[in-house]
Amino acid sequence: MGASETDMTHLVGVRGPMLLIPWVALLLGAMLLALVAQMIHTDFGSASHVRRIHEVRSIDVVLLPLMTAVSFPGYAPKREILLVLGAVVPALRRQWGVACLMALTITGDMLALAAKLVFAQPRSEDLTRSIVRIYQGGNGSAGFNFPSGHVVHYVVFFGTISFLLWRGLHSTSAKHPQIRLALMLLFGICVTLILFVGASQVYLGYHSLNDVLGGYIVGALWLWVLTAVSRFWLHADTAERHRS
Repeated sequence: MGASETDMTHLVGVRGPMLLIPWVALLLGAMLLALVAQMIHTDFGSASHVRRIHEVRSIDVVLLPLMTAVSFPGYAPKREILLVLGAVVPALRRQWGVACLMALTITGDMLALAAKLVFAQPRSEDLTRSIVRIYQGGNGSAGFNFPSGHVVHYVVFFGTISFLLWRGLHSTSAKHPQIRLALMLLFGICVTLILFVGASQVYLGYHSLNDVLGGYIVGALWLWVLTAVSRFWLHADTAERHRS
């Protein structure tokens, strides 16, 4: 058994607190940010309809484009394009295990839709969403609101990418400084998106704090299922590529 294969065997066996604690801390931090966004958004929505249009606070001048940018990759058709690229790119590199796992991330969206239909909580209209449409060119989702499909998608999709990047950082192919820097940069982007998507959805008026918390819980549970199951074929895929 080669050194790289041994490294991956060790990595597959890494479970428990070493990987669980950082992810729990990330989710708790994301929920805390969503709570802060809820307080900011509530203050923003407490004024009259006309006053909110003409008297936007200075903090909103900064937060509105930032929060819109965080949520931007989760809207159609960007979401679908990223889903396809996530599966096609590793498939072109004959990384079949990675391609399969990335293709399965769409099940997170399906799970979120099923949960919405089960809970059937209608989405309320909000002025901030009307303002956001100016930035998004008319985007806006309708239907049920719990749990937040945006949050579920980010946790499952970008969480899966983070999981794969973490594996990559612990492989022998990532010993070159440039490769490690690129992987760390992508990992940081994915974690940042997960951390702030809940706050962005609350601030922009698309979801309540409960919707976002539900999205983080559903997304985290499904991410755990996908990554736990995928460890078997990812290890087999890595071992086969090293033998060939």
